[in-house]
Amino acid sequence: MTGYAAAFWAEVLKIRRSVIFWVTLVLLTFVIFMLGFMVFILKDPDFARKYGLLGTKAALTIGNADWPSYHKMLVQVVGVLGLLLNGFITTWIFGREYSDKTVKDLLALPVSRNVIVVAKLTALFGWCTLISLLLFPLWLLVGHLIVLPGWDPSLLGSWVAGYATASPMIILLSLPVALVASAGRGFLAPLGFVMLTIAVTEIFALLGHAQFIPWAIPLVILDGGGLTGADLGVASYFIYTLAILVGLFGTLGWWSRADQK
Repeated sequence: MTGYAAAFWAEVLKIRRSVIFWVTLVLLTFVIFMLGFMVFILKDPDFARKYGLLGTKAALTIGNADWPSYHKMLVQVVGVLGLLLNGFITTWIFGREYSDKTVKDLLALPVSRNVIVVAKLTALFGWCTLISLLLFPLWLLVGHLIVLPGWDPSLLGSWVAGYATASPMIILLSLPVALVASAGRGFLAPLGFVMLTIAVTEIFALLGHAQFIPWAIPLVILDGGGLTGADLGVASYFIYTLAILVGLFGTLGWWSRADQK
């Protein structure tokens, strides 16, 4: 077995034996079904009045109980839940080596440190990709279960295309989190960084400048600019690419000199 194969298999075993993997799947399912429940009580005015404030909150959050509004809610869910879950997974994969005090053992292995990082990133991308592959079909299923009006099959292609483009971009934004988790030597710094990126994304999206924030750019693609009102240009893709490269090469560089820090 090659060094990379051994390192990757070790990461797979860690994930498979951890309850965190199942927690992320349960959380994903719970959020989507809660979103569906909010749309359902908005769709039924009598039911909404019965639940009072809950119905009001659903109306303020979603707007109308139809497919276009439901799709707008998907953008918000991906923006918050996607960044949060991917950031949490990245924090666990890289930060747990410090909490478990296994980082010194990793650095002492007769395997290139770049290989260790690449193996971790491969496991990370696989995990996050599984989350992404489950999210959209689950969202679509819940929308059909509650029989939302306004279904237009012609829109499905654009929704799928937007999601297929935005999801990998959001997953790649885990790279800066990996750098913060490595340099921060634990859980607190990367989790704080993830919360900061979510807050900054929401603020700049409200201000209409989402095209300048790396974490908001995939959401502009997914949304088509409807919620954010932003248009992407060359500068947007440059900023996004720069963030990815800093995260990737920063993480590789940090691990290559970790025992000197």
